[in-house]
Amino acid sequence: MVKCVACGNQWDLFQSPYCPKCLATQWELCPNLIAPKHDPGMLPSGAPFFRSIVTEDVVTRKSDFLEYTATSGNWYYSTQHQKYCVFCPDPLGVIPGSGIPRGSTVPTFAMDGLVVADATKDAHLYTEDQTKFRSGIRSGLYQPLGHCSEPGCSYLVVPGETKCALHRPNPYALP
Repeated sequence: MVKCVACGNQWDLFQSPYCPKCLATQWELCPNLIAPKHDPGMLPSGAPFFRSIVTEDVVTRKSDFLEYTATSGNWYYSTQHQKYCVFCPDPLGVIPGSGIPRGSTVPTFAMDGLVVADATKDAHLYTEDQTKFRSGIRSGLYQPLGHCSEPGCSYLVVPGETKCALHRPNPYALP
């Protein structure tokens, strides 16, 4: 466990390379956190592509979901988008969203994972099926974060770094 110099929160560097409390706060301030195509308030509306929407519960309890995801989610690098994301299966023990087939105006199936895409910059939320996301891990679409290069240390490293928060010059700064 390490203590954040910015907010005093303690967290596990095996789980997250950044302070989850500071990260959740940063995510919540992103103006496009829930894009219109993922917003349940935009229903019923169709789109010429498959999309997912978050539930009203995610919208109304956004802070709770973001804090939980920042604390409990797993970090990955998306090779397709060349950005970092955090994937959280069954956040807060609930289904966070639904899938809407191309051209449909209503959700037709549950999406049981929450993703914070572009987690280190302009974060935005969407939902994903856990099985599909795990398939993306196996195929290399999503790659887990690396570990610290310091001998004997296996904490996670932040994107673009080789050392963990304990071994970096500016250990707790968000990007």
